[in-house]
Amino acid sequence: LDGQLEAFRQGFVGVQFAAPRVPMVSSLRGDLSRGDDFASADYWVRHLRHTVRFTQAVGVALQKQNRIVLEVGPGQSL
Repeated sequence: LDGQLEAFRQGFVGVQFAAPRVPMVSSLRGDLSRGDDFASADYWVRHLRHTVRFTQAVGVALQKQNRIVLEVGPGQSL
């Protein structure tokens, strides 16, 4: 993926990011999001290149009742 990172970043040109208004779990972090997670192209570029902590993220999401788990991706693995 190294050769595609800058092209991926360029795909975000013109996108207005904002911090989530509801608590969200970052599968990159494996924990609740902090600060400007999700709100920059840098976060999403890192998501392509670094380890995804999917199991940890799902565990955090399911710690409390009445949570919604949404997987966004090409497969149906969740």
